[in-house]
Amino acid sequence: MGFKDYLHLIADIFLPRACIECQGLSEEILCQTCMEAIQAKPKWLHDDYVYGLYPYQAPIKTVLKSMKFQSNVTAAKYLAHLLSQYPLPFPPDALYLPVPIHPKRKKQRGFNQVELMLSHTSLDYKSNILHRITYTKPLYELTAKERQHELHLAFDVSPNIPERPIVIVDDIYTTGETFAEIKRCLHKNGIRNVHGLALTYA
Repeated sequence: MGFKDYLHLIADIFLPRACIECQGLSEEILCQTCMEAIQAKPKWLHDDYVYGLYPYQAPIKTVLKSMKFQSNVTAAKYLAHLLSQYPLPFPPDALYLPVPIHPKRKKQRGFNQVELMLSHTSLDYKSNILHRITYTKPLYELTAKERQHELHLAFDVSPNIPERPIVIVDDIYTTGETFAEIKRCLHKNGIRNVHGLALTYA
């Protein structure tokens, strides 16, 4: 257990818990009112191969930011719960691959947020197949064209990928360039049955 984990543990014991969205008292990460404000609106995105579940807006946006930028592991468990609320339109034998982050960023953050989220679900996933080989700028700062340039050849795949339908998983879909580049990389390596899953979409 790291120093941050001890701080969170001490805070949980001695401080009253609050909803991270409205700051009202709550035993959970969100109060009941904020939880009820999160409504799934599933839709197909990006040439109908990426399936998005929730609009990227508060309060789920706040939970995502808390996980990614404040190392809130409770947020990952709650997002996994949201991910598991609805049946997914993928083959039952699909293998789920979290979008990888560069080792440098993973060292800074301490975890891959998508991998952490998937670890709290019953989905069959593997985190050692996709690899990020190029350290890219934070994509939220870039335009669609800049993202495409930044992500070009940013990923690689391990050999001997299981012959199963593949579902690329990310926490947020914006322009779709990350999904498109990974799909291109998988196709290059002979994997044709590729889908995408985004917890949220902008």
